[in-house]
Amino acid sequence: MAVVLVSATAAALLLLTSKKETLTNETTSAQSARQIMAKPVDQPKSAAPSSAQQTSSAATASPVSAESLEALAATDPSRALALALAEKDDAQRDVLLQAVLRGWARTAPDAAADWAWTHQDAIEQGHAFSAIFTGTQQNPEGALHLAQRLSTEHPEEAWSFGRYLITSLAQAGNFAQAADFAATTHPDHRVDLLTGAYYPWGCQQPEKALQSAIALEDPLRQNAAFHATISGWAQTNPQSLTDAAYKFPDGHDRSLALVTGLRSWIEKDPASAEDWIKTHKLTAEESSRALEE
Repeated sequence: MAVVLVSATAAALLLLTSKKETLTNETTSAQSARQIMAKPVDQPKSAAPSSAQQTSSAATASPVSAESLEALAATDPSRALALALAEKDDAQRDVLLQAVLRGWARTAPDAAADWAWTHQDAIEQGHAFSAIFTGTQQNPEGALHLAQRLSTEHPEEAWSFGRYLITSLAQAGNFAQAADFAATTHPDHRVDLLTGAYYPWGCQQPEKALQSAIALEDPLRQNAAFHATISGWAQTNPQSLTDAAYKFPDGHDRSLALVTGLRSWIEKDPASAEDWIKTHKLTAEESSRALEE
């Protein structure tokens, strides 16, 4: 009987020891697994990247910028074009090509324009020629020559080339040159181009623009230039326009300028505009037109 009890006790101790070892082994295995998971996995060694892969990696690491291509195009347009055309994203490629054409036009506007005209599948024409004429802002004579040449070679696009030129000249502050060009364009385009030339001039230098407009001998040209000037003037300084128009000689132009100035002034600062009206003598028609919604 004692032997049986000893055997039973030994068996129990053996069972407990076995379970403890099992738990210890499981804990050790779990800890080892966590340590293994925490270690970085060794990647298999691969062959050296090909030249194509290196080019791709370089392009990803250091993408070309529009600014760098614009600067490069002034001296090496072929290289700049190649880099821009290699861009896979359509929208970004368009941005890069515009930058190239701006830079190229600074030194060789005719060559840039010829490339753009013969590569209409590469870039939208409006974007291309707007960029080219922007690039000529420091060379107004070159820009004028370019617009005249392109309009002669492609008369169906003469209006567009005229708009690009006038916008470029105005942005550079060459308002008088823009106005002179507009006044000599084809009659079908003249009113629109005169408006494009005199409106920004009226915004920034209204007195000079007004003097230029009044000096035009042809009534149609004068009317278009005058309207554009007072529209630009009213946009930037309606009170100044109103004060000036009040001193104009009686007539249609005075009323038009006065009403245009007052309506813009009322929109911007109704209280001061209405005070002005109370202290100045206006015709019933002028007051009515100025105050109408």
